[in-house]
Amino acid sequence: MAVLADALLQGEVSPSKLAQRWEGATGAVRLAFLLSDHGLSLEGIGRFCGVHKTTGMRWLSSLAQVNWQGAVQQGTRFFSGTVAVDEKWITIAGVWWYLFVAVDHVSGLPLHVALLPSNATPSCALFLVQLKALGYRPKVIITDGWDA
Repeated sequence: MAVLADALLQGEVSPSKLAQRWEGATGAVRLAFLLSDHGLSLEGIGRFCGVHKTTGMRWLSSLAQVNWQGAVQQGTRFFSGTVAVDEKWITIAGVWWYLFVAVDHVSGLPLHVALLPSNATPSCALFLVQLKALGYRPKVIITDGWDA
């Protein structure tokens, strides 16, 4: 067990390595895509990422040529069974919302994103039910220790 823990914390899939996937321009494009896929407007994406909405549109237009249905099917096919989940509070028009994100712990690929009005237990449970409805049945869920 110690070898596995060491591999997860220090290896190629360490938390710091996974966090690097969301840094820089590529990370911003990934996040913009996920937010757009879940219905956030270009204006909302721009505000969230700290850029003008046309910049968000340019980021997303570069992704228009990708076969996303095939990419999602590949992601489900190669799902590792271990999911890292976190949430971040954001304000939209002065109202607090919680952006929940689930990524495959091994690949770092995003599996599900949801914008929910609370980070209490019912919202956490709803997020996991939504993840399950997408076809993911994780054997392990990694969190930051939030009790909900």
